[in-house]
Amino acid sequence: MPELPIHNETDYDLTPRMLIDIQHDAMEYFGEAIRVIRVQQDIERLAFNAKTGELRYPFFPSDYGFGDAIALVSEPGLSKACTPSIDADLEDFAPPDYDDDAVANAVAILQDTVDVRDEEDDPTVQRLDIDVDAIEGAAHTLL
Repeated sequence: MPELPIHNETDYDLTPRMLIDIQHDAMEYFGEAIRVIRVQQDIERLAFNAKTGELRYPFFPSDYGFGDAIALVSEPGLSKACTPSIDADLEDFAPPDYDDDAVANAVAILQDTVDVRDEEDDPTVQRLDIDVDAIEGAAHTLL
């Protein structure tokens, strides 16, 4: 693997192991076309300039144990008061009680809707006259 110049533009000191990892990743993705690597902290993905051979490499401190990984993942503005407790009362999560009469009325309304759609004089429905028993019999003889 050729030795590539690596410019560290982050606030962190890169260890020899980090430099080896960065160079290996760069070579894996872009191969021999790379001339120089710039390690930057404020970008989210690799950026390669084919004309100059320069690779901008994203550095995430949490990948190497720097910084607080949980703070990077948490959403801004989300306080602990908004987050439910593990010890929250289970009654808060119980399903609602349904009134049997209300359910029966809803089922009746849905059934009426289905019955209206099943009427044979609906011009938007094209009906096919198919002998289903004959088709099933033919399918069974083929098997």
